[in-house]
Amino acid sequence: MDFKCVYCQCIITSVRIKCNVCIDYELCLECYSCGAESGHHKADHDYEPLNDGFQPLFSTTDSRNWKASEELAMVDGIEQYGLGNWEAVSCKVQNKSALEVKDHYKRHYVSGNIGNSTRVRSRKYKVTDHTGPVEGPLSPTLMAPLPPLNLSVPEARELGFLPLRDDFEREWDNDAESVLSSAIIHHTDEEVDMAYKLSLVSMYRLRLRERQLRKKVARDYNLVNAYAASFKKGQTSAKRKGAKDYKEFQEKMKKFSQFMTLHEQEKFHNSIKKEKQLKSRIKELMKYRRNGISSLQDAEEFEQELSRREKSKDLAKKDRRGPPSVPASNNCSSVEGSSNRVTTSLLHLTTPKRSQYSNTSSDLHNDSKSIKEEKSSPDKKSRNHTNFLKSDTFKDILAEKSPP
Repeated sequence: MDFKCVYCQCIITSVRIKCNVCIDYELCLECYSCGAESGHHKADHDYEPLNDGFQPLFSTTDSRNWKASEELAMVDGIEQYGLGNWEAVSCKVQNKSALEVKDHYKRHYVSGNIGNSTRVRSRKYKVTDHTGPVEGPLSPTLMAPLPPLNLSVPEARELGFLPLRDDFEREWDNDAESVLSSAIIHHTDEEVDMAYKLSLVSMYRLRLRERQLRKKVARDYNLVNAYAASFKKGQTSAKRKGAKDYKEFQEKMKKFSQFMTLHEQEKFHNSIKKEKQLKSRIKELMKYRRNGISSLQDAEEFEQELSRREKSKDLAKKDRRGPPSVPASNNCSSVEGSSNRVTTSLLHLTTPKRSQYSNTSSDLHNDSKSIKEEKSSPDKKSRNHTNFLKSDTFKDILAEKSPP
């Protein structure tokens, strides 16, 4: 608002003199000093000097063109529009750009006397570094940096891995954010609606925690490199002895993997293997001691002798089982020929006085008749012959004479 001198009608740009007797009577300093009078106003009336901010507050060269009223307008604009919104603040201050307002505020209100005298001095606390050594005694890999993922560009593209971000294009539970997509908080929400939306936020936090846990496990156990290596050509998985037992042990120990790092888990598994090997070795040495063996050389000879003995036992068991059964065949002539040969061999063994036997049907009939007569006689020779037919020797002869 511009003020005009009542006497000279000039715009007052500095301090003005207001008459306390007359109504709305203001003079500039020049007219007042000359004792100007007009109308009912007299020079001896009571007066009051007024200053509406035409004088600069700061004495610096660059701030002399900033009046007190402009300073007040700038502070009001910052309070109304917020600190940093210099375009809107400059609209409150006439004839000043946003850059001028920003520079003036920082120079005199932040870095100047006002800022230095009103800024709260923060206490300087000494920060104690509690970072332990990388190879600490409690957990060697606790502070150790994670190894980099050595993936080629095609492998990273195939897995959807972003090396620079150390993250994947598609997260675990990628739709977890959809829980909060419809949760919009209004100031008119009731308590039930607010409790429902807070429960959605809790569900979202749990899903984020599960996602972070899986990413941490995959990073700690270097699963990305292991998965990429499984696709490389020429890689074969060697079967280890006792792989089934070791796999069952791994399945049982899966629930404890989240409480141990990869190094700790491998160390624990190796300790279990070593314990099993030591128990087996102790059992073996105790067996040697029970057999009176006190040196490793004697132990080797003992194992060789034990192996030969087991082989001989296996052969003896096969001999006790008898000859293998002859499979049925459609060729009847071959079966009849083999039976004739077996009968001829039996007659040769049971009647050693005869030197030759014919293969004719009549001779075989006579031989079989003589055998029946010998069986019917109750003499010692007939009983011996019957016992021979029931003995194991007879079975061995059948096995040797029968066709393969």
